[in-house]
Amino acid sequence: WVVLHHDSYLWSSSDGHRTIFIARGEHLHAPPPGRAVWTAPPHMNACWAPELHLLQGRFHIYFAATCDGCSSQAGSSLHQAFVLRSEADDPFGPYTLHGPLATDGWAIDMTVLQHRDSLFAIWSGADKPGSDTQFLYAAALSGPLTIDGPRVQICCNDTHLWERREPTPSEPGLHEGPEVLRRAGRTFVIYSCGACWLPTYKLGLLELVGDDPLIPANWVKRPSPVFSSSEHTVGVGHSSFVCAKAGSDEWWHVYHAKDSHSPGSQRSIFLQPFGFAPDGTPDFGEPVERGVPLPVPSGDRAFNEMPSAEEIQRDADRSLGPGNSLRAGLYRIVLASRGTGRRFLSVNEDGSKADLWHEAGPRQTWRVAPAEGAPPEVVSVRIAAGVRGSRHFLSTNHDGSVVDLWAEFGPNQSWVVRAEDGSDGLHSVRLRGDRAGPRAFLSANDDGSVVDLWSAVGVNQLWRFERYAV
Repeated sequence: WVVLHHDSYLWSSSDGHRTIFIARGEHLHAPPPGRAVWTAPPHMNACWAPELHLLQGRFHIYFAATCDGCSSQAGSSLHQAFVLRSEADDPFGPYTLHGPLATDGWAIDMTVLQHRDSLFAIWSGADKPGSDTQFLYAAALSGPLTIDGPRVQICCNDTHLWERREPTPSEPGLHEGPEVLRRAGRTFVIYSCGACWLPTYKLGLLELVGDDPLIPANWVKRPSPVFSSSEHTVGVGHSSFVCAKAGSDEWWHVYHAKDSHSPGSQRSIFLQPFGFAPDGTPDFGEPVERGVPLPVPSGDRAFNEMPSAEEIQRDADRSLGPGNSLRAGLYRIVLASRGTGRRFLSVNEDGSKADLWHEAGPRQTWRVAPAEGAPPEVVSVRIAAGVRGSRHFLSTNHDGSVVDLWAEFGPNQSWVVRAEDGSDGLHSVRLRGDRAGPRAFLSANDDGSVVDLWSAVGVNQLWRFERYAV
């Protein structure tokens, strides 16, 4: 699940059936590692499908879980719907648990529809206790935490053979993973159907054609699947839809697909663009084949693409701290003691190791800027381009023995750049003082093959900042 928020993408996921993670990154095609925001207490387990929604000024994470001792008609061994609510408007929390919500039985995959100033929950649920037949239900919400009124089954789950667990008359229908897609005044719910463990898993479409989402006749079902398996990519479903940047009409489809044609739950995340047909309905095309290159989303930079002049200009007049003559911008950071050879601060392609290099290119160019929300002397140092994946911030481990890149800015990515007295304009780069141990200064060994931290400033800890110009 991914949403666009303030020009950053927020991803929500679960791991180990007990912990929910949120990740924030600038590139849709390269999600960063997530940060754990909540771990289930001992009486809860099997946390599935977390969705992050900003509602009424706070973040809410809807998810399904089993819960021993929770009061519900679903029974403690079956899944119920819960919601985490942030204390403020920070997607990383802290969060408080609420629920189970009053879904009148087993429930998974809850999402939220905002329609005409009202909130509605939509989820996949069983029709009666002990049943394993899944329908789509909706109910009014009096607020993000409370279902207010009875649930309504919004459509039949076996109108067409392709909606059934397997496409034969003897199999029951199966609807799950409802997701809202809104554009140009129209409201669609894209749902997953069939069995998620089989290659026939696919997407169907409902459109809201009346004012009240709780009247089943106001939902019209597309008679054929809108997204289904191709020869190479199978078992596609449980989607998320996001625009490439605020105000754009460039849409991207995030979904999972099976890793093989055999039955099972091993799946991978896929990302591909989609558009809309002349009649205004979504046109998802066919699933892309694994490994086929696609253009990156607008606003994302390609692997080896340097920042634009406009991006550089945004930082041009910002100070790097009180009394610092350097201004924010792009720099080649050069070890002053090495006149030739390997002298440019550099990283490898995946950002897992920093060293020195003898030529200056994208992976030897760094964006140095004041760190948002940090003391005025603290800066972030980010690689300009050339690194695959989501690790971009110059970082160190707990004892300073490793320097590499990390996906998010935090204490071990907080640096202070200071001109050293009597050094003819050379600078030290020090891990922020209240976080640093004995080894605090950015350093390189004599042959430039290792960059780490050192305990004092000497010739191998003095750096020249050479401004990069477009």
